[in-house]
Amino acid sequence: MPGDAEEVIVVTGTLIDRPGFKAPTPMTVIGEPELRQAGRENVGEVLADIPQFRFSINPSLNQGLNTIGSSGGDLRALGFERTLYLLNGRRFIGEFDLNSIPFAAVKRIDVVTGGASATYGSGAVAGVINTVLNDRLDGAEAGALTGISSRGDGPQYRFDVTGGTNFAGGRGNALLAVEYFKDQGIDPIASRKNIARFGVVGNPTFTPDNGQARTLLLPDVGFTFASEGGLVLSGPFAGQQFVRGGALAPFNNGLAGSGGDGPSLNTSYDLRAPLDRLNLLTAVFYDLTDDIRMSGDFRLANVRSGTAIFPDFSAPLLIKSDNAFLPAPARDQLVAAGQPSFLIGRYNTDLGLISSDVERQTYQGSVALDGSLGKSFGKLLKWNAYYTHGEQIRNESFDNLRIGDQFAKAVDSVIDMRPGSPTLGQPICREALTTTTDCVPIDLFGQGAPSAEARRYVLGTTSVHVRDKLDVAAATARGEAFSLWAGPISTAVGVEYRRESSAATVDALSAAQRFPTFFFRPYDQDQVSVIETFGEALVPLVKELPLLRRLELNGAARYSHYSTSGGIWAWKLGLTDELIDGLRLRAVRSRDIRAPALNELGGPGATNLQQIADPFRPGETPLVTVRTTGNRELVPEQADTTTVGVVFEPSFIPGLSLATDYYSIDVDSAIAALNAPEILRRCSVDRSNPLCGQIDRDPPGPGEDFGPITQIRSSFFNIAAFETGGVDMELSYRTQLGNLIAAAPGRVIFRILASYVDELIFDDAANRSDTAGDVGGTVILGVPHWRGVASATYEDRRFTVDLRARYVGGGHFNSLPGGETSCDPEGRTALCPDIKGQTYIDLGLRYALPFGHAESSRITLFANVANLFDREPPIFPNRMHYDVVGRYFTFGARAKL
Repeated sequence: MPGDAEEVIVVTGTLIDRPGFKAPTPMTVIGEPELRQAGRENVGEVLADIPQFRFSINPSLNQGLNTIGSSGGDLRALGFERTLYLLNGRRFIGEFDLNSIPFAAVKRIDVVTGGASATYGSGAVAGVINTVLNDRLDGAEAGALTGISSRGDGPQYRFDVTGGTNFAGGRGNALLAVEYFKDQGIDPIASRKNIARFGVVGNPTFTPDNGQARTLLLPDVGFTFASEGGLVLSGPFAGQQFVRGGALAPFNNGLAGSGGDGPSLNTSYDLRAPLDRLNLLTAVFYDLTDDIRMSGDFRLANVRSGTAIFPDFSAPLLIKSDNAFLPAPARDQLVAAGQPSFLIGRYNTDLGLISSDVERQTYQGSVALDGSLGKSFGKLLKWNAYYTHGEQIRNESFDNLRIGDQFAKAVDSVIDMRPGSPTLGQPICREALTTTTDCVPIDLFGQGAPSAEARRYVLGTTSVHVRDKLDVAAATARGEAFSLWAGPISTAVGVEYRRESSAATVDALSAAQRFPTFFFRPYDQDQVSVIETFGEALVPLVKELPLLRRLELNGAARYSHYSTSGGIWAWKLGLTDELIDGLRLRAVRSRDIRAPALNELGGPGATNLQQIADPFRPGETPLVTVRTTGNRELVPEQADTTTVGVVFEPSFIPGLSLATDYYSIDVDSAIAALNAPEILRRCSVDRSNPLCGQIDRDPPGPGEDFGPITQIRSSFFNIAAFETGGVDMELSYRTQLGNLIAAAPGRVIFRILASYVDELIFDDAANRSDTAGDVGGTVILGVPHWRGVASATYEDRRFTVDLRARYVGGGHFNSLPGGETSCDPEGRTALCPDIKGQTYIDLGLRYALPFGHAESSRITLFANVANLFDREPPIFPNRMHYDVVGRYFTFGARAKL
């Protein structure tokens, strides 16, 4: 093996090596030209530019609780958990945050855009993403990058150093790479046009028979049940608000009751979450003999992100007439009306924004042996065995949360009228009249009213310490054991053992469940293990016949036995045929699986905040804590995938490759939880439905049948189904420029990737909806019908220029049943929600300068502009699809010694 330059890590949708355009399962290779375009910061952002992906986890979608600062790819929009992520061909810990991969060391990314569970195991329902690192170097490289938006915000910095050396006469190589990246983020979302204070509200003139939409997209939308100083919801001065200083003033409900004076969530959280990332990679290999190579690697990543999200709010909140801080005019009106109390809704900006701090520390090490057993029937048999262990430690916290019982005590204040009391005539908590307490009363009348002492008393921090572990041991052998009439049969067989575990501890306040909004939950060691055996064969059937120049059958099968759900099979069957020189057909049918993840089986589940219309309290759309917990009875999902395509690589146009593939994926027994609006809807139809018990409410106020929602609880079940289908297209052409323009130096590379999604159907056993073409800001599962990216590159020995166009199709804002939004037929100031397609242009320049005496030594200067023409996003954009940052510049240099 010394000096052997063969690439040993190949992901092609099959364990039997075939390059992308020749693979039976469609595959896209993202190489060095795509990695450098537009100054992308991590693997997730590179994947987001590929048409088959939806950017469902990214720093511009940071209001979720468990994914802040993360970046990941969502192939086919089936959910990131239905894509299998590999690093150097192996599973790795922390795969749902691709920030943990050292981006400066990435050599290429292989994307298998079809089901591959039989080949690679659970999770490869939509496909496989394999990131290949450059883990061998003889010399040193160093790079620096900085970036900033055209508005002067969002600065980024990246520094990396990589060094490697051969030893033992070239039989071994050792490499060390370090990368540091910092993104300072972009402050509140109001800093960009078409994003802040837009919202969807009910259409007041809608009836089932008048043809109007149920909802309207309006500007300047805020809460109608809360204000920053306190909105009065009941009593003689209902509809007024407390302004700074405690005075009462009218509250403007806005257009169609959309909350003109009301605060908005859209104006508080960051447009892009800040991020710090430190990655370290070390790798070594050594040829023990000419036939056996030993290798090892170790990866460390520390990713930290913290961002302000939004304020806590209290609505409705009971205020008694003898409250110590209630302004006299308001108290007098209550007394005159004979009312002992009233309700307010308050958006507590003066308590500070709820802020997150998330740190993910990832460690993973691997050891491997690669070799060959010599000649068998005249063919070489290759084998590989490896073991890897990884751990991710997550420390997450959210501060400025109300401590429920202490907040309630602080709100219930009175003036101390006890003779001889040291606090005579001063505000105290009511409970201080009967017991010794450390309670500090709080003033909530008017923005800025709460004292620092009261804030310290009523606020706390929820935190969790999570340790996830992954162990994988696997062995594979592949080769060409014998031949048939049409050629040699290629085979691969293997076995794999995998174990995953997770455990979490929380702070004392969270353990006691004293935060009413949300909090982390502890859980003991959750664990799942699986042992798998698999095999694959590539069988040539016919050779050198008319229209059957090379007909091959590719088949694979994998049996997996899970500790939680037992055994299950995955399989694949594919055909390829070369009709004429350069024209090939390919077709694959597969049964793919996804086993339940640990957080779906148990653990704390997921927690998020949703603004939801409450059918039991018409007109209210509170922000509700939604908790989704695990279910130990889950079984693996199953999916049937079909791909049929054609590849054309004509010999009369060297360097040209075209591929078109149709795909269809049906996922059955998909793991999902009933969403909160659906739980509410079913309860409203039948109040005896057990799901009504999943809705937690505060006690009802005077004259009310139902109190406000405090929490909705759900769980995971195998109840859902996904269906999607469409067409992928790829064109690649590279040639010397002199072949196009006589005597011109350098070469040119053209590439077009496009994807059309015909349907994306989600069925949760209650509703069946097709979200292909629904691209508004309120649609979680939607995708545009069309996406594409076209690039043109010119390069010579020193100079390179990249020009790229990214197209994101438009569509309906929302056409789902119950959420239909359309232009307002009554001519009010509602906005037309239909969205036009967007095209973004990126430009990149690179120039290499000779450096030192070695021929390969150089310093490369580079500059990139993403969104060159500063295209604005559509109104109330879905930030999974559309650029919300605007024009962004990156500059840097890279030295190779």
